[in-house]
Amino acid sequence: MKRRHSTAQVTNYLTDRKIVHASRSNPRLSAPEVLDQVSPRGSPEAIVRTIRRRLNDAGLFGRRPVKTPHISDRNRAARVASCELISTGLKVNWVGSDSTSVLTNLIQLMPRRCQAVIDSRGFATKY
Repeated sequence: MKRRHSTAQVTNYLTDRKIVHASRSNPRLSAPEVLDQVSPRGSPEAIVRTIRRRLNDAGLFGRRPVKTPHISDRNRAARVASCELISTGLKVNWVGSDSTSVLTNLIQLMPRRCQAVIDSRGFATKY
């Protein structure tokens, strides 16, 4: 523990261990939630800033729940439907075209494309 200025330490060694244990057992807990688990409501023992300091001293930085965007079921279904529509359209266009001429054209242009990459980067692409 780092020594702070002239204020007395609010928590003892056992409370510090409880704070670290609560955060390690459930990493998604925020500092106020860890405080609620460690000390009962209304007790003047510690504040949220103290919890953050104790977690930082233990090497646990930035403990906060992950925020993810909520995608509704309707939007998810619409996205899947549009992907399937694009996929079927591409398959129809591929079957409708002369696929052998497309492949032959791609193979014939490959040396020129590779040389363009070497000219722009100075080296060949590493895969």
